[in-house]
Amino acid sequence: MIEPSHLFPRFLSLRDLPGLDGREIEERATETERAAIAEAYGLHDLAALRVEARVAREGRDGWRLDGRLVASATQNCVVTLEPVAAEIDEPFVRRLRPMSEEEAAAQAVEIDLDPEAEDPPEPLGDGVDLGAAALETLALALDPYPRAPGAVFAPRASAPRGVAPLTEEDVRPFAALRVLKRGAEGGD
Repeated sequence: MIEPSHLFPRFLSLRDLPGLDGREIEERATETERAAIAEAYGLHDLAALRVEARVAREGRDGWRLDGRLVASATQNCVVTLEPVAAEIDEPFVRRLRPMSEEEAAAQAVEIDLDPEAEDPPEPLGDGVDLGAAALETLALALDPYPRAPGAVFAPRASAPRGVAPLTEEDVRPFAALRVLKRGAEGGD
């Protein structure tokens, strides 16, 4: 997959951040960017993508990015492949602070899966990637299994001619291994 920073490049350089302290920022994706994002994310269409954000200092040398992503996308129904409209309006927050290489490496190794806990600050690096934050939010906000109204998945009642229908035993996770084992033992 293409890096989000290449699809929607909106990087706020570290040297520009002090001048942005507390300033509101609004960015819109161009038609070309929206087409590239739609292709990369498997969308039928991305009619609009806007990000509103505020960058402010947090602590002595940290920064906080409070944003809101607003997008109009069209996905394909997983059942019928009909277009399904998706209106997205999602807030996001990124906390950033400078970290030594050792701190960044230790943070990458630690895995804390507490969904209620606040996310730790991300390494600040050379600045704030507003575009990547917006596209991460878009990816998380999209319905992974969009369905058109009234679309219902109905498996075929019968198998094609000449093919025996699957039984409950056939679809069990280790059914194929059981068949191989029987063949190796000389059984049916």
